[in-house]
Amino acid sequence: MFDLSKRASVLLAGLGLVLLIACDPADVPAIRIRINADLSGEVLGSSMTVATERKGELGGRGVDWEEAATVVVRKGSFKTLDGDGLDLSGIRLRRGADDVPGLHRLVVTVPLGADAAWTRDFIPVDESERLRRALDADRDARNLGKKLLIEISLPGPAKDSSLVRERAGFQADRSGSKATLEIDLARARTQSGEVHWLLSWIDPR
Repeated sequence: MFDLSKRASVLLAGLGLVLLIACDPADVPAIRIRINADLSGEVLGSSMTVATERKGELGGRGVDWEEAATVVVRKGSFKTLDGDGLDLSGIRLRRGADDVPGLHRLVVTVPLGADAAWTRDFIPVDESERLRRALDADRDARNLGKKLLIEISLPGPAKDSSLVRERAGFQADRSGSKATLEIDLARARTQSGEVHWLLSWIDPR
């Protein structure tokens, strides 16, 4: 089983830096997963926290630093989605039934409530406003720290990306070989139970 919290952390390095630059800053925090045809793959998770010192790691003089935030990127890999699948701070991914020739399925389960680990691991509950202030005021940071984006790159064209039951604050979508789930963190923390996100893709072989 892949546990994101046990992987080494890298601050804006390597692949993480490339992917974050290519995305809207409001897409942090995020979980990005790439699934290969053999159901192995890679996971890239980005989370945020307020720096312990306002200036962060910077030295120098003449600047009155007001806020500082840290973006942490964690990168890992997995060998298969079979069996127990993956567990990312309580968000679970497992292979669905292959009961239609040429069609593969994936089930993503998201636990809800203030006690759900993922709602704390990806962004501190009480620090969203300070994180937004740490960005340039000219940037559109209204959604920063308010939503978690889960993006899954599939090994074939996405056929379905939907919720078993519609929930306020959860938006599933798909385009080409990518499927996304956007989660409103405040709504997820105040609801109970679980959300089940169903994905399927066509085998390109």
